[in-house]
Amino acid sequence: MHASRQVVHARPRPVSELTVDTARLGTLRTLFELTRPWFWPVSMVPVVMGLFIAHQAPGEPAAGPQPGRYVAALIAAGPLLWASVLAVNDAFDVETDRLNERRRHSPHVRGRLGRRQLLGCAASAGGAACLLAAWGGGLIFTLGLAGVLALGWIYSAPPVRLKGRPVWDVGCNALAVGVLGPMGGWCLTRPVWEYPVSLAITGFLTAAALYLPTVVIDVDADRAAGVRTTAVRFGPAVVRILGILCWTAAVLLTVYLTTRGEVLPRRVLPAQLTLSPLLWLAYVVLSHRPTIRRLAVLSAALGVAFVFLWIPA
Repeated sequence: MHASRQVVHARPRPVSELTVDTARLGTLRTLFELTRPWFWPVSMVPVVMGLFIAHQAPGEPAAGPQPGRYVAALIAAGPLLWASVLAVNDAFDVETDRLNERRRHSPHVRGRLGRRQLLGCAASAGGAACLLAAWGGGLIFTLGLAGVLALGWIYSAPPVRLKGRPVWDVGCNALAVGVLGPMGGWCLTRPVWEYPVSLAITGFLTAAALYLPTVVIDVDADRAAGVRTTAVRFGPAVVRILGILCWTAAVLLTVYLTTRGEVLPRRVLPAQLTLSPLLWLAYVVLSHRPTIRRLAVLSAALGVAFVFLWIPA
C-alpha cells in the first residue's frame, strides 16, 4: 500500500502585495539610514558615564537602580533623539550634502525623503523621545532631552542655523553632548543641583575637542556651499590646535579633580596617570587628517579608558 500524499498548492501572491511589501522594506531601510546608528553612542555613552559617576559620588543616591527605566531613557537619548535631530539637519542641508562626497548616498540626497517628510520624522521621533524619557528618566531628564532637541533645531534650521556660525557650531554640540548628556545620566539617580560644575566644564571641553575634527572632515564641501563653519572661518590647522588645547585642558582637569577626590576617587589616580598620556597621544595622532572611522576609534578609546577607571573605583 502506498501512503496518500496531499498536495497543497500555494496561492501566488498578487504583484500589488509584493510591491507593497517591497515599499515597506524600503521605507524601513530609509528610516534606519536616517538615524545613522553609528551616532547613537555619541549621546548614549555620556548618559551612561554620568550615571556611573553619580553612583560613585559621595552620599546615598536619591533613587535605587531601575534597569528598565534606564534602558528606556537610553533609547530616548539614542535612536529617537538622533532620528529627530538628524532629520532636521538633513531637511536643511540638501544643497550642502550634494557637494559632499561622503553624503552622496544619503536618502535625502537621492530624493527618497523630502523636506516635509523629514520634518515629519523629526516631530514624530522627538515626541516619542520625550514621552519615553518622561517614563524612563522623569521630569528633569525630559527637560534636558527637550533642550538637546531644541539645540538640534537651532543648529540646523534658519534663521539661527548655528552650523554656519563659527565657534557657535562647536559650542552648541559641546553643550548638548558634553554637558547635558552626562547631566542627564546623573539626574537618573541624583538631584540636578548636585551636579558638579567641574564635571560640566570637563565634559564641555572633551566634547568640543571631539567635535572640532568633524568640521575639518567636511570643510571643502561646507566652503563650496557657503557654510561658514569654524573650520571654514579659521582653517583646519587652527581648528586642530584648538582641538588639542581643549583635549589637553580636559585631561589635566580630570587628573586634578581625581587628586581632590571629585568625579573619581583618589585610589584610581595611578591608573589615570598611566592612561591620560595615552589618551592625549591618541587624540594628537587620530585627529590629524581626521575621518569618521578615526574619530570612532578615538571615542572608543575614551570609553575603554573610562571603564578601566570606573571598575576599580
